[in-house]
Amino acid sequence: MHDEKRYKAARKQIRKIKEFYTHVAAYVAVNLMLVFIDLADGSGGLDWFYFPLIAWGAGLLIHGFEVYILEGRFGAQWEERKMQELMGEKAKRKLKREERLGDDDDYADADYAAEDDVMPLDDLVARSAEDAKDHARRGRR
Repeated sequence: MHDEKRYKAARKQIRKIKEFYTHVAAYVAVNLMLVFIDLADGSGGLDWFYFPLIAWGAGLLIHGFEVYILEGRFGAQWEERKMQELMGEKAKRKLKREERLGDDDDYADADYAAEDDVMPLDDLVARSAEDAKDHARRGRR
């Protein structure tokens, strides 16, 4: 399932790159034609071909930024790496908590330890009662 998700993300990125290349080809072909028309009319006035060349060029740059920078750096693969990183951080926090509680502590391996550090109320009450009894026993000695 994981490989299928990565495959679909790669196919989507390839499709976006192909669309960008098509955009570049259309930009070059149309603007070459506009330059030829403007220079061939012989008006000698303001060369108007610069306006579509610059405006469309800005759109092309934005398209390239989206495909290569945003999708490349922050696309599905980035999301997957970030997910693994964050999941790794959660595992590290769990290990630190278990080290803090110690190997002898019965609560280190309890079911609630794996579920977002949330302890059910019944377990919390039972643990508090046991801690109070242990404290009372230690005080009598």
